[in-house]
This record gives sequence, structure tokens and C-alpha cells, in this order.
Amino acid sequence: MTGFSSPVGGLQWESVETSRAAGRRVLAFLADRRVLFNPYWQEEAGHCAESVLEVRRMLTTEIADLPSDDPLVNHLDAMRASCRRFLDQMSEATKSDGRGLWVPYRELDHREVPLVVALGELRSSVGAQVGLVAVMLDLDVPDTLVEILPAPADDGAEVELDPHRPW
Repeated sequence: MTGFSSPVGGLQWESVETSRAAGRRVLAFLADRRVLFNPYWQEEAGHCAESVLEVRRMLTTEIADLPSDDPLVNHLDAMRASCRRFLDQMSEATKSDGRGLWVPYRELDHREVPLVVALGELRSSVGAQVGLVAVMLDLDVPDTLVEILPAPADDGAEVELDPHRPW
């Protein structure tokens, strides 16, 4: 509502997108992206690329709906950069193969290495951002995304995450 007036007085407000609502939507969306958590041997380059493109679109939409100075924007932008890097890596790897981006990597041979490496990098970088967003906004991480979160410190000491730093 942008305004309401009566002879006694008036009331007006503007509905502003909240970081918490946007963060919740992003985590829910990512929780359904198999590219982030499926076993590597079940993945296929073309389907992964399509899924990553969908993630980029969703993140771009969320970024556009938030104020530019919102701390969440940095984290979403870092995830979006990870998506671009994945797509660049897959494009480069399959270009040298001569068969294009939509090559299925079903066989466990040397051709699968670029996909596995790119997926590992995507999952670890998005996982770090998911963890930071969850801490910053006090959100629960969906079960499917828990395995891509950074591992806890080995020494048993608690790790302090700075939720305002995107990397």
C-alpha cells in the first residue's frame, strides 16, 4: 500500500523486499537443483548447464528485487559468478572436444574430468555462500544443501563466519 487518507489522518507505506524472504526463496530454489548435490556419476553436462542457467536467472531476478546496498546482494552475486565460471569451464572443455556443450559425460573416462572438476568448484563456492547467507539471515539450510556446506574445522574449534563478506 502506498497511501491511505481519511479526514482524521493518513497512513502510507511501501512494501520493500526483505533479505530474509529473498534468502529463503533462494535456498528453497537451490535445494531443488540436483546439479548442486547429485552424485557426479549421475550428471550429464547438458542438463547441468541448463540447471546452472536457471540458477543464474533466478539469482539475477532476486538481485534486481533487492536494494543495491543490501548485504545479501554480494552473496547472490558471488553465487552468480560461480555459475558463470562453471559455464565457462564446461564450454572450454567441450570446445576442445569438438562436440559442443551438450556432450553427455556418462562414461567414467578422461572426458568426464572437466565436468567433475567444474561441479566440485561450483558446489564448494555455492556451498560457502549458502552457509554465509544462512548465518547472516538466521535461516535453516535445506537438507539437500547441507552436504555442500564447508566442512567444520578439524581442531574442534568453532569457526566464526563473517556473513557480510561474500568470500
